[in-house]
Amino acid sequence: MLKDKFSVEIGELCKLISKYRKGIMGFSILLVVFFHMRMSLPIPFNMIKARSYGAVDVLLFLSGFGIFYSIEKNESIDSFKNLANYYLRRFKRIYPTYVFILIIYYSININQFTADPNISEALFSFLGNLLLFGYIAKIKLRFNWFIFAIILFYLFSPLFFYLIKNKRILLIPLSIIFVALNIFCLKTNKLMLASRIFIYILGMIFAYLGEYHEQLKINIPLLFIFFIIGSYISVCPYITSSIRYNYGLYWYPFIIIIPGVIYLLANIAELLSNIRVGKGINNSFNYLGNITLEIYLIEVAFHERISILLNNYLTNIYICEITTLVIIVLIAILLKYTMDLLIKKSKKDAKNNNIF
Repeated sequence: MLKDKFSVEIGELCKLISKYRKGIMGFSILLVVFFHMRMSLPIPFNMIKARSYGAVDVLLFLSGFGIFYSIEKNESIDSFKNLANYYLRRFKRIYPTYVFILIIYYSININQFTADPNISEALFSFLGNLLLFGYIAKIKLRFNWFIFAIILFYLFSPLFFYLIKNKRILLIPLSIIFVALNIFCLKTNKLMLASRIFIYILGMIFAYLGEYHEQLKINIPLLFIFFIIGSYISVCPYITSSIRYNYGLYWYPFIIIIPGVIYLLANIAELLSNIRVGKGINNSFNYLGNITLEIYLIEVAFHERISILLNNYLTNIYICEITTLVIIVLIAILLKYTMDLLIKKSKKDAKNNNIF
């Protein structure tokens, strides 16, 4: 009996994660904004803020987790037509909104291509971001790596799904390829992306185990031992910033941190669901979880500009940054509403004109 108190069946854990997945994503995207806030905090809050970029890893884990269940339960990828539908659904969710923000982003920042704008340089930069080679090509005004990463991960998810579910033995050579890729990316900015592949696939593996090996026991103390070890590595004062960046110690520790974090957040959400105020909190985070893409794009593209503009009127940096957060969320809500209307209208026009 004592052993059962310190372990949980992965099937039950995955049900809990599925139940509160959107809410955890909503909480995580706020941590991403928190990480980018232009303010210093007292100890230990400054340490929490400095490592809040790990919320991106939570988003990637839950994305992989959700994609596995989506393919398993809602989408068949056993034919070219179904596979094409899978890619079309992901494309429509990310790309139109991304392009919309990209156009605004370049319209605002066109002056960065010299006082007399260099049109060819600006066009190459825009195409680099539009076609997603900008992250590799190191173009000016290079957009954040995350969009390139999530599209790349979605691209290979059907393969990951097939290997995890049907050909697990092939995961060994695939793991060797991933390790080789990470070694190749050492001391480069590409390691920020390459190291996150493991997190995304870990989310898919959790979903697989929860679906097909639901009685497998997970030792809860072990989750938190890994969490403590990973957390210590991520803040260890004896590891310099250059070593962390060059060898991935900013990112690799989250491979063992994230499972404990997910377990903790899912259980906190479950506890909150039992009280009236807690239900409201869960619903709020759940709503934000539906607009994580929009919040992320607004945050990356415009956070600094909004914050600096507000700072002309709000001299208190804390009030300024909290107001910036509220504005980012409000713009994200408006963006989601606008894009949904545009997509709905385009579908209606296509139907009226018999475009298939």
